[in-house]
Amino acid sequence: MHYMLHTQRKWLSMRSKPKGAKYRNLYVWRETIWYGRTVGGRRFRHDTKHPDTPEGWKEAVLYRDKYEAARGSRGQAPTWARCPLSQHW
Repeated sequence: MHYMLHTQRKWLSMRSKPKGAKYRNLYVWRETIWYGRTVGGRRFRHDTKHPDTPEGWKEAVLYRDKYEAARGSRGQAPTWARCPLSQHW
């Protein structure tokens, strides 16, 4: 959907975030795409500097993946089926 928001003499275009798990931790704020996550109760936010366009979302996904690789993010949490202890139960 496409909405218009009137703020202080300016109409801002508001698009909905693309659906899918590959866009996790990404959101739009002030016309750019931001990456945010919570670790140990602290919230970390970073501006990807990419606009809210289809191409911008693709670039923001690449930014997030590089950022998580550089910071050593653990990625997805393991499930019980992948846990070594599940073999013994």
